[in-house]
Amino acid sequence: MATEGYIALTLRITQEEGVFVAVCEELGVSTSDDRLDHVIKEMQVLVGQHLNSLEKNGVRAKFFKKHGIQIHKGEPSAVRKRVPVRFGEMVTRLTERIPVMAGA
Repeated sequence: MATEGYIALTLRITQEEGVFVAVCEELGVSTSDDRLDHVIKEMQVLVGQHLNSLEKNGVRAKFFKKHGIQIHKGEPSAVRKRVPVRFGEMVTRLTERIPVMAGA
């Protein structure tokens, strides 16, 4: 499948009472688990499902514009964005390849 590029998403993770809580800020999806590796893997699945749903329903471009999500050309690289980090949380980036929109 041809790709248009990739997007970089902010993944914010906190630990509350022994449970890791992860939130993808741009998409508004979240998950939790008692293991950090599980919460990251689950977030990758949820992000993929969310992006597939946007594409399937033909609203990806509108959603990306509304939420300031930019498609970067080429291969994923170190996209820099200043993100405030509070004590006790971890912030990382998820990169997802974006297919060329159907009919584009």
